[in-house]
Amino acid sequence: MEKFANHSGEELLTGISSGNREAFNEIYLRYVVKVMNFVRRFVHCDDEAEDLAQDVFIHLWANRSKVGDIRNADAFLNTISRNIALKALRKKSLEVSSNATPIYELAHAPISNAVSERLDYMESHRLAQEAIETLPPQSKTVFLLSRDKGLSCDAISRQLHISQNTVKYHIKTALKQIRTYFEIHSPDTLLSVICFFSFSGLI
Repeated sequence: MEKFANHSGEELLTGISSGNREAFNEIYLRYVVKVMNFVRRFVHCDDEAEDLAQDVFIHLWANRSKVGDIRNADAFLNTISRNIALKALRKKSLEVSSNATPIYELAHAPISNAVSERLDYMESHRLAQEAIETLPPQSKTVFLLSRDKGLSCDAISRQLHISQNTVKYHIKTALKQIRTYFEIHSPDTLLSVICFFSFSGLI
C-alpha cells in the first residue's frame, strides 16, 4: 500500500472506482478512526460507532463505481457516515416500537449480497479462524463470547469476573491482531476481513 501513501483522498476514491483494493485499504486505514469519531456523535456508543464505521466502508466499496468524480473525500465520507448513522437510529426506533427485524440484519443484508459476489468468502473464513487461533487465551475467550455468543460487555465481565474496561481492551486487542494477521498473510484481503466479520456478526 506504500505506493498510495502520498495520494490524496480524492485520488484514492478514483482508484477505488476502478476496483483497486490497495486504494481501498489505504483509504480505510486513513479514515476509519475519523469516521468512527464522526458517527459516535450521533449514536453516543463506542461499540455501535465501530459497527457503523465498518458499514460506511462496506457501502463505499459496494458503490465504488460511483465515486470516481468526488472532489472532497472528507465531506463525502461524512455524508455517507451521517446517512448510515441516521438510518441506524431510525431502524432502532422502529425495532423498539414494533419488534421489527433487528437493525443489523436489515442493514447488512443488501450490502452483503453486493459485496460477497466479488470476495472469496471461504478464504476469508479460513484466514479468520487461523487469526482467532493466534489470539492470547484471554483475548480469544472474550472475543468469542462477545462476537460469537453475542454476550454484552457486562455479561462477559460478570461471567469472567473481570472489569468491563478489561473486556473492551481484549476485544479491541483481538480485532487489531486479526486485522494485522490478514495484512501479513493476505494483504489483498483487508477488505475481506472487514466484510467477513461484519456479515458474520464479529465486528
